[in-house]
Amino acid sequence: MADLEVVEAGCEVLWRLLSFATRNSFEALVRFVMQSYDTALDGATRSSTEFARELVEFTKAHGVTGTTVRIELPERIIRKMLDDEEQRSVASESR
Repeated sequence: MADLEVVEAGCEVLWRLLSFATRNSFEALVRFVMQSYDTALDGATRSSTEFARELVEFTKAHGVTGTTVRIELPERIIRKMLDDEEQRSVASESR
C-alpha cells in the first residue's frame, strides 16, 4: 500500500460491500468483507503510507453501520492525498 489514493479506492469498495451486506443481513458477505478488511489493515500496518491504517479503520467503521451515505474523510487525510498529488505533479513536470 504505497499510495493513499490506492488505499482509499480499495476502501471505498469494501465499505460499500460491507454496508450493503450489513443492511441486507447477508452474513456470509459480511464475514468475507470483514476478512478483506483484516487483510487491508495488515497491509496498511506494514506499509509506510501515512494515514493508511486510519483510513482503513475509518471506512470499516462506516461500513458496519449499514449506511449508504457517502463517506466524508477526515480533513487531514484529504490534505495528505492532495499533497501527494501535488508532489507527483511537480515530479512529473521536472522530468
